[in-house]
Amino acid sequence: MVSFVNREWFLLYLVLALFTNNSLFIFSTINSSFVFAIETQKHKADRCSETGKKMAEKSEHIIFKENTLMEFVTLNTGAKMPLEGFGVFQVPDPAVCEQAVYDAIKTGYRLIDTAQAYMNEEAVGKAVNRAIADGIAKREELFITTKVWVSNMKTEDTAYESVKTSLAKLGLDYVDLILLHQPMGDYFAAYRGIT
Repeated sequence: MVSFVNREWFLLYLVLALFTNNSLFIFSTINSSFVFAIETQKHKADRCSETGKKMAEKSEHIIFKENTLMEFVTLNTGAKMPLEGFGVFQVPDPAVCEQAVYDAIKTGYRLIDTAQAYMNEEAVGKAVNRAIADGIAKREELFITTKVWVSNMKTEDTAYESVKTSLAKLGLDYVDLILLHQPMGDYFAAYRGIT
């Protein structure tokens, strides 16, 4: 799923979807921001076929709702991370971001990617918490990622405090993955601060 505020990029992806014989789903056109997913024929076949349903019985696949197959990779920590996710880079409008993330979760996405630099952690958190409250997903089914920005990588303390701020903005007790966004400065101290 991809979000666009630029019509040219939307048209490029539309042409890509048409020329590659894929399905295009438009979820939202709020404020000229297009949110859609391109489903490849292989994914469509896997999702709809008996083979795809049988794959869900394996430990690396989970069906969250009828006909929604999500594949995972197991990280070295034992955490299972969805192989497909929804990112909110360049979705600064809080209402658009919140609705786009909510729609993504409702559609079946379970990995949501944000960052301190995107300035939309609060909107992401509202959407996640609304989806949980509405019974669309449980918190443990979601994989939330955020990133520590360069200006917060000065010391262990600045990195740690920025993660606490992100958690407060997201309204969550934990995130599943924290990345160092463009590791610069003392990223070794930042890494120590977030571990």
